[in-house]
Amino acid sequence: MSSSQTVRAVVTPGLCTDVILGLLFLQVNKIVTDHSKETCIVKESGYDLLNLPPTPDEKEPLMSLQEKHCEL
Repeated sequence: MSSSQTVRAVVTPGLCTDVILGLLFLQVNKIVTDHSKETCIVKESGYDLLNLPPTPDEKEPLMSLQEKHCEL
C-alpha cells in the first residue's frame, strides 16, 4: 500500500500550467516526470497525475448490438 506524504509548497496563481511540482514532492512520493510524453507517473502504482482516466460520464456510450452489427 502506498500513500503520499505532505510537503511544504508555495502556490502561485496565474501560471501557464495546471500542475507545478517541486523536486522534494517528486522525490518523497516517488513520481517520475517525462516532459516529452507529458506524463507524471507515480512509480509504485503507475498512476499518471497529468493524464487522468475518464470519469464514467466522460466515456463513450455503449453501442447497441444492432449498431455494432451495422458497423461491422
